[in-house]
Amino acid sequence: VVLVMNSRKPGLEETEVRQAVFRAIDPWDYLDTVWSGEGFTSVGIPVREPDWLLSRSDMRQNFFADPGKARKLLLNSGQTLPVDLEITVRTEPNGYHNLALEEKLIADLTDVGFNPELRRMNPAQFSELVIGPMKDFQLAVGAIPPTSTTNRFLFGLLHSEGQLNLSGHNDSQLDSMIEAQAVEFNETDRRDQLVDIQQRILEQAYLFSPVTNASRWVFNKDLKGFVPNTALSEYNFWS
Repeated sequence: VVLVMNSRKPGLEETEVRQAVFRAIDPWDYLDTVWSGEGFTSVGIPVREPDWLLSRSDMRQNFFADPGKARKLLLNSGQTLPVDLEITVRTEPNGYHNLALEEKLIADLTDVGFNPELRRMNPAQFSELVIGPMKDFQLAVGAIPPTSTTNRFLFGLLHSEGQLNLSGHNDSQLDSMIEAQAVEFNETDRRDQLVDIQQRILEQAYLFSPVTNASRWVFNKDLKGFVPNTALSEYNFWS
């Protein structure tokens, strides 16, 4: 699940406004109250090691959970309060919608000076208007197509020239960072580059994943030539 903002939409073109949205939210409170403590909060990038992810303390202290800062950011952006904001939420195929999530989002954003309006979409509508090229949304929350590798996520969803480019940004600095890590063979250096990328994404308030699931691999260190292919949920390698 991701929360993404369309940086091309009026009102969200200003970085301060997008940052105010992030500051209004405490994703770890959402984890406890909406998702019963299952999963964790991240930018959403698949990585091979847990320490390639930004820590909870870094994320919470620098980018989230500060309603006072959120209101100041809105005021400094020159917006007239309350700021209208349409929230597009993906419903499940059976029509189910996460009422607790919707209520938390609306309450938190209202408290800092937004005027949120809810718009629910079924999966087909969400795919067409949010994930597809139309990008007819301001703020959207919902599941996205699964990506099993770091580069597929970064180049597809976050690079300016990406097939999806969910936030619609044109960020040459982020593009350069994504391209550099893709050709870095030193694991320590690539880890540092990916941490910097996550910080850039949150600084610009493009998107994040309020709830992320993890897959873990366990194998003998003497095993050689094991190259699992998880595309399209392939599992035959377990044999």
